[in-house]
Amino acid sequence: MDRRSKIIVITATLIMWVLVGSIVGVGVYFGEKFEEQMEKFEEDSALFMERLEGEGVISGDELFSKTVLNEEVLISNITDIFIRPKTPLGEGEIILAGSNGAIFLDLDDPSVVNSSVYFEDDADFVEVIDVEGDGVEEFMGRGCWCKPPIVIDSAGETIWKYERAGEKVVDMVAADMDGDGELEFVSALRDGGIRIIDRNDKKIFKKKTSPVRHVEVADVDGDGRLDIIFTTISGRLLAMDSLGKWLSTVKDTEASALGDSTELSSIKEGEFKVKDFTIVARPKVDGEEFIVSAGDGVVRFHDLFGKVVKEVSVERAYGSADIRGVGFESVGENAYVAVLLVYTGVEKSVLLVFDEDLSLVYEEVLEGLYYAIAKEPARVSDGADTLLIGGQGGLIRYALTDGTELQ
Repeated sequence: MDRRSKIIVITATLIMWVLVGSIVGVGVYFGEKFEEQMEKFEEDSALFMERLEGEGVISGDELFSKTVLNEEVLISNITDIFIRPKTPLGEGEIILAGSNGAIFLDLDDPSVVNSSVYFEDDADFVEVIDVEGDGVEEFMGRGCWCKPPIVIDSAGETIWKYERAGEKVVDMVAADMDGDGELEFVSALRDGGIRIIDRNDKKIFKKKTSPVRHVEVADVDGDGRLDIIFTTISGRLLAMDSLGKWLSTVKDTEASALGDSTELSSIKEGEFKVKDFTIVARPKVDGEEFIVSAGDGVVRFHDLFGKVVKEVSVERAYGSADIRGVGFESVGENAYVAVLLVYTGVEKSVLLVFDEDLSLVYEEVLEGLYYAIAKEPARVSDGADTLLIGGQGGLIRYALTDGTELQ
C-alpha cells in the first residue's frame, strides 16, 4: 500500500471512529434523557394513580344531596343528557344518549323508562340535536380517531356518515352557523382543517389549519354570529369566524408553515397546552361564557378570546382529561359552574363545582366514565334546579342543600 493509500485509510478510520463516538455519545445522551423522562413519567403516573385512587367526595360534602335515579341504563357509553320540558301536548322526558342508542326517561320519575331507540350504526360521543328545528330529536356522533362522525334520525337510522377520501374527522359539533334555523356541522380534520357542511352533507366552507383535536362554537366577538374555537394536536387554542377570518392577530408558527393560522392570545401567557376544553355560561353574568381547560394541577377559566381570567389549583386536573361542563344560577346570591374531568385510561371521573367567584367548593372522584352533564330545570314541587350527570353508573342527580333555589 503506497503512502497516499495509507493516509486515506487512516483518515477514513479516524472519521469512522469519530462518527461512532459521536453516535455513541449522542445515544448515551439521549438514552440518559430517555431514562430521565421515563423516571419522571413513572413518578407522575404513580402520583396520578394515587390521586385518583378510590372514590367519593373529597370536599364540599354539605353542598349537595346525591341520588342515583336510574342504575339500569340499557345503552352504552352515555355522553349526553337532554331535557325535554313539559308542554301542553305532552309530558317532559330526560333523554340519555349513548354509543348504541337512547332512552327516554319520565321527567317526574326518571326510574321509569318510557321508550328507547337503538342505532343502526354505533357512534362515539353522541349528542341529542334537532337538525331542522322542528322539535323532533335526532342524534349526532361527534366521531373520534377511530370512528367517523354520524347523523342519526329519531328512529335510529343512519342519515349520513362523514366519509370523504383523504379526510379524517376527529370531532364535529352541530350549530346554526348562518342563522337560518337549521343546523350546520363544523368538523375538525386530523391532518389539518376546519370544514362546515350542511344537514345534507354538502360542503359549505373549508379552511386549512394545523391538525385539529377538538372543536366547539360560541359568539367570540359579540356580533351575534357563532364562531369556531378549536385546539390543535400541539395544544394550541385557536379561533376564527364562520367565514374563515381569524379573530386574533398573533400567529401560530406551526400552522403558519402550512398556510395561515392564528392562535388565541392565551398561548403567550404561559407554556401550558390545551388538549380538551368545554364552554360554559358564566354564573350571574347574562350571555358571558368561559372556555374551561385543565392540566398541570390547574383548572383554567379563559374568556372566549383565550385570555386566562382565573386559575384554580386542583391536584386531580391533568391534561389527559376530557372535559364537560355546565353553569347554573341561583335565585339568591349563590351561583355555580360544574365541570367533569373524564380519564378514559383509568375509567375515573372527577366532578368539580365552582362558585360565583370561581373558587372550588365541591370535588368528588367517581368510579367510571361520566361524560354527560346537564342542568335540570326547576320543578314546581321543589322550586330548585338540580345537576344531572350520566355515565357508567347510570343517571345521578345532585340537589343543592345550601338553602338557595336555582333558576
